[in-house]
Amino acid sequence: MTYHQAQKRVRNRRLLGAGIALLACVVFIISLLKGLYFHFEGVQILTGLDEIAKKTVYWIYSETQFLALFWRLVPAPSMHAPSSFSTVVLLGSYAFIFLGAAIFKSGSALAQRLKKIQEEIEDEIMRQSVSGNVSRSRIEIEQSIEVRPPSVLSQFHALYIAPVVVGIILAIFGYVIGI
Repeated sequence: MTYHQAQKRVRNRRLLGAGIALLACVVFIISLLKGLYFHFEGVQILTGLDEIAKKTVYWIYSETQFLALFWRLVPAPSMHAPSSFSTVVLLGSYAFIFLGAAIFKSGSALAQRLKKIQEEIEDEIMRQSVSGNVSRSRIEIEQSIEVRPPSVLSQFHALYIAPVVVGIILAIFGYVIGI
């Protein structure tokens, strides 16, 4: 891909990654809050906190009416039925947070590479102007450059290791408090 195509790809990957991560984060948080609101009763360690948690979730719900569509459509997960649709939505949104972050990071890595290429182009133009031999313009140099894009799947840590580690920590925490 050319230098200009790479610049477009940077913008598209950053926007796409941020959009996916933001939407997945909203769905994940609302799903957790709804699960907290509807399925918090009966946890023996946290018996006195259920009313406080419900009031807090209701306050968040009443203050975020601009997210009414999400509040209406996102299901409340049930920890007692881990294979239910609502729990799959929660886990899917969790995975999409990391996927969006990986796409965004891929765009940022490409932007860093383009920044280095831009510096090299400027150095080349300076060398040409100092020697008095201007053979190619900036546009010609940019068009002659081939940029190899970084792969989204090269973000192994962000896509595979981090979600598993966080999931294990959350499972241990849930086991400790009795959820």
